[in-house]
Parts: sequence; structure tokens; C-alpha cells
Amino acid sequence: MYDLGRQIRQRFEMWKDELKNHLYTPVGTVSFQFCTTLGHPAPDEAEKMPLSPCPVGAKWGGMWEYGWFFADVTLPESCEGQRVVLFSRIGGEQLVYANGKAIGSVDLKHAYVTLTRAGRAGETFHLQIESYAGHGLRLETLGPCPPERPAIPPVKEPQCTVGETVIAVWNEDAYQLMLDVEALDSLQRILPDNSLRALRVAEALDRFTRIADFELPHGPREESFRAAREALRQKMKPALYSQQAARLVQRLEKSGRLWQICYYCIRAYLSRTGA
Repeated sequence: MYDLGRQIRQRFEMWKDELKNHLYTPVGTVSFQFCTTLGHPAPDEAEKMPLSPCPVGAKWGGMWEYGWFFADVTLPESCEGQRVVLFSRIGGEQLVYANGKAIGSVDLKHAYVTLTRAGRAGETFHLQIESYAGHGLRLETLGPCPPERPAIPPVKEPQCTVGETVIAVWNEDAYQLMLDVEALDSLQRILPDNSLRALRVAEALDRFTRIADFELPHGPREESFRAAREALRQKMKPALYSQQAARLVQRLEKSGRLWQICYYCIRAYLSRTGA
């Protein structure tokens, strides 16, 4: 990895971490009614069961237990024409229904689902969420289990704690910029220190911190994100192209097809020089 210095690297890491805070803007919270069951009812059947309020901080989830959570959400004016997402933080592994249709899941690797890609002010969504609390400590990585030892230890305490669920407007400019930054950062970490391309990528990442301005108000801030993306775009295409070329040459070398390496290098040179 090419090193431009501790202070520049530290600045880049701070900008990258801050960018993650701008992927979405919360516009409201969601309050649920819920019930628990050991069965597997359909959403509409579960909603007919006795329901209780579900405040933030409530604990739920016995062994093998499922929770059903219900709420109605109305989009405010700030969602007009915007992609709107739901960050469901009720706990457990969730399947989310909106207006009777399954729209996605929330689990360890998926923090949100999209309600709509073009929201309308006043639009209402009826949410039905099935969440599996779990069955206690997961032992699937511990190997064989003799019969005298319980494979699944009993659960003595509730497994899930309800957090604050929010609806939010998604910031696609910030998200796409984050993908570009992560891609170039990953690339420069594996390029040789003495590589000119590593220098160019490192300079581009430093340039990102000079363009993306998190202290601007909304509007100008998003403009700075788009400007930073455009600056990185000039480095993305040749950088990724070079990685593809390197992998191809490595495969050809292993197969002993040296003539194809020469042909590929000549063709690449002609395409770049326009000869």
C-alpha cells in the first residue's frame, strides 16, 4: 500500500467513517403492536391474535419463539419522490411485509428494507413483520456433541431487545460515493508500494477528502458528494482495468501460453495509444 503519511491516512479514515453517517436521513419513528407465538401463522392470522404495545427497550423472545409486529406508516412531505427505507430494530431475524407483500428481510447482514423507490407524501404502508427470536447459543461451530451434553442449551432470558425503528430517506449520492471510496481503498491496499498506479489511487483518495464537505447544509453537501464521485471516476476505470489485466496475465502465465501474454500486452498498448 502506498503511504502518503500518517496525517493524510488518518484524515482519509475519518472522512470515510463520516461518510457512512450520510447514507440516509431519518424522517420518522415507528411504534409497533406485537404478539409472540411458537406457531407459524400467516400475517393476517397473526394480526388477529391479542396484541400488546411494543415500547423501545422491551424484551421478548423465548426459545424457538416468533414475534409478530404490526404498524402503519405514513410518509411525510420530505419523502416526495425519494427512495424510502425502513430500519427495523425490533430484534431477531425478520421477514418484512408491506401492504400484504414480502419486501425483504432484516438480519445480521441486512439492516434495512426499501419501502418505495419513489415515495409520495401521505402514502401509507401497513407493516407486518415476522421475527424469529432464535434458540439460544449457536453451537454449529463447536464440532461433535456427545449425547450426555445438550446440543442446544436452554434459554433462560429473553433473547431480543426492541430498539428504535425508523423510516429514512436514502441518499444514493453518498452511497455510490462510499462504494467508489471502498473500491479504491481496497485496491490501493494490495498494489505494490512502488506502483505509479498506487500513487495515483492514493492521491485520488486524498482528493476525495478535499472535495466532500460534510459541514455544508443539505443540497450543497450532496453536490460535493457528486463532485467527489466525478473526481474518483477518473481513477476508477483505469485502476479496475489494470486489475483485470493483471489477473488475466497471471492465468496465462500459469498455463504457459506466453504468446497470448505478448498478444494481450500489444493489444492493450495499441488501444491506449490509439495507434
